[in-house]
Amino acid sequence: MLTCQSFKKSSLLSAFLLVALFSFTSCGGKHEVDSKEVATALNEPKSDATKERDEKFLVRAAEINFEEIMLGKLAQQRTASDDIKAMAKVFEETHRTANSELRAMAMAKKIAVPTAATKSVMEEYDQLNLTDTKDFDREYCSLAVKNHQEAISFFENYTGGNCDEDIKIWALGVLPDIRIHLQKALEMEMQMTSPVSELLPESKRVRL
Repeated sequence: MLTCQSFKKSSLLSAFLLVALFSFTSCGGKHEVDSKEVATALNEPKSDATKERDEKFLVRAAEINFEEIMLGKLAQQRTASDDIKAMAKVFEETHRTANSELRAMAMAKKIAVPTAATKSVMEEYDQLNLTDTKDFDREYCSLAVKNHQEAISFFENYTGGNCDEDIKIWALGVLPDIRIHLQKALEMEMQMTSPVSELLPESKRVRL
């Protein structure tokens, strides 16, 4: 038997699916509904401050995972550097695993999270994909540094406050990988911007 809250969430989900269908058919087949907006709406109403904090964390953490998955896939397709291709593959695979764990955690906690790359992620993806080939590696590394710095700050802020213990343990387990990713991205960015590295053949450059 459905509870009042679960009935409201089911009704809201049905409403979003109808909106999604309308957007798809009325915009020449272009899907306009943002999975982050859907997840946020499904987590209403906010009845507990700590639970609300957990919901916002998992929603944003899922978006971060999709961000690194999408950008990692793009980098593997666009770069000519074996080093960057290897780094991007690690980023993609690590965040794909983290996202699977996050979705299982969210399901256990009855928290809705994005199930696909959000509009914000796709805008970032499209912007990077427009970068000229000669500038792509530098732009990708710069973006990887910025995104991982922001992710670390976000995770540390969450785990440093009142939060669900299970989600906190998961977040603390993910943080070391994000820090390693940041270090790799910083080293690669430095290599990309070093005048000396421009003079060395790829086989002589620093391997991560």
